[in-house]
Amino acid sequence: MSSLELKIRNVTFGKAWLAGPAALLFFMLDSAKGHRQMNAAFERWLPSEELSDKRHLATLRRDLAYTRFYDDISYDEYFQYRFQNLKRAERDRFISVRYTNRVMKHKLDRPAVAITSDKYKTYEFFGKFFRRDVILVEGEKDRPAFLGFAEKHPEFILKPTNAAHGRGVHKVDIREFAGDDLSDPANAAFDRLLAETPFVAEELVKQDAEMAMFHPESVNTVRLVTVCREGKVSFLMCCIRFGLGGSVIDNGTAGGILAAVDTKTGEIVTPAFYLTRREEFEAHPDTGTPIYHTFLPHWDEMRQTTRQMALMVPEQRIVGWDMALTGGHWVLIEANSCPGLQPGVGYYKGLREEFFKAVR
Repeated sequence: MSSLELKIRNVTFGKAWLAGPAALLFFMLDSAKGHRQMNAAFERWLPSEELSDKRHLATLRRDLAYTRFYDDISYDEYFQYRFQNLKRAERDRFISVRYTNRVMKHKLDRPAVAITSDKYKTYEFFGKFFRRDVILVEGEKDRPAFLGFAEKHPEFILKPTNAAHGRGVHKVDIREFAGDDLSDPANAAFDRLLAETPFVAEELVKQDAEMAMFHPESVNTVRLVTVCREGKVSFLMCCIRFGLGGSVIDNGTAGGILAAVDTKTGEIVTPAFYLTRREEFEAHPDTGTPIYHTFLPHWDEMRQTTRQMALMVPEQRIVGWDMALTGGHWVLIEANSCPGLQPGVGYYKGLREEFFKAVR
């Protein structure tokens, strides 16, 4: 998206009399480029019979262009939220991820953002909820700490300190990462990993069988979003994420699948779905383990633990807690200061009203 188009979107957002002409102009000008982005979205989301209907595609193009400006909805969100099947009153219940992020970044008083946006500061502040070893590696000075950590944990998860959406996260096996130097693999691995600093090294989470049964290669985490107002904590939305194939990452923006979870009961209330294409799974496609209508274990503890953490950063107001089940307890994986609300699509309803109640 060009900077000019972004400025126009910000001006026309929610204004039908401006969004209409802007969408028409964009639609006409973009025709010269063949609507490449729209075509790519159509390929990801539409069945073959719809792709072959040129009249239907022309109608969708106009609607996508209008929605882009009036609702600030991306092409993928348009299909995630099933906008092509919704009337205006129903569409008004949804809110774009870009807009919620902008509100959370610029409208809320968030002095605690430094804690939740830096992975090691999160560990320092919420250490007792991690229940595992974590170290920060910024450079050569951290070699001794790394060597001690690697002796205890020759396999671990590496996370860039300020990355998001699973970017840069990978599993490290010291013996493999050291290459040919097996005489001192920890030092050899450290030399190679210096190029990835700063990062945190985390002891592997050995998830309990109740969660591993979905996809044993990845730690299948639950994202529970809390809202803290006037000393009281409520729950905005929840989802569970699963990895696929041999991936150790379950993040929906990194190729995983996710499903919506009832915040009160811990029941998985939708099939699992992708954030980037049309496909749903009532059972995990790799393991065959049922997903839809499965109840997650120890749910009362999940709510209690996230409530305790939310009260530790009340200024943050909204936090997305990524949690994993290990040793019979829910432990913290990450805290997210701007949690995406795409999983609201999993309820087949929007979260606009609930979001604005939370940030007022």
